[in-house]
Amino acid sequence: MGAGLAVGSWQLAVRGRTALPSANCQLPTVLALMLLFTLVSCNRAETPDHAPAMQQTLGTLRSAIAKFRDDNGRGPHALEELVPRYITRVPVDPVTNSAATWRLTTEETVQPSADFSSSTAAAVKPQIIEIHSGAPGNDASGKRWSDY
Repeated sequence: MGAGLAVGSWQLAVRGRTALPSANCQLPTVLALMLLFTLVSCNRAETPDHAPAMQQTLGTLRSAIAKFRDDNGRGPHALEELVPRYITRVPVDPVTNSAATWRLTTEETVQPSADFSSSTAAAVKPQIIEIHSGAPGNDASGKRWSDY
């Protein structure tokens, strides 16, 4: 019997030795695994968890809207109406990095004409009653940003 049998890139041992891959196969495999590990590690570092910042920012905005409603008997017509008394500035969405992407839910009160026959009643500005993120996509757990 010979010392071993070569099958593909593996050398099989005949007399009690363990099977080891040949050297020409080990280096590319190790390099490929190192590259894969590096890419996965870098990808995770580039996507920070925005969920806590989103919850805090929306909590601040929702609280300011509620205080405004309590003080004025109506919701604000725009987020800028909350500045500077309730918030120092309109915050940016932590995901989009923009203050212009907030999705506002508004309520519009219809004022009928005095005789209910005309549709020329005074126009009433819509009031903000709720706010959500306008960011596309999902957080790390799969929850849509718009559901925050």
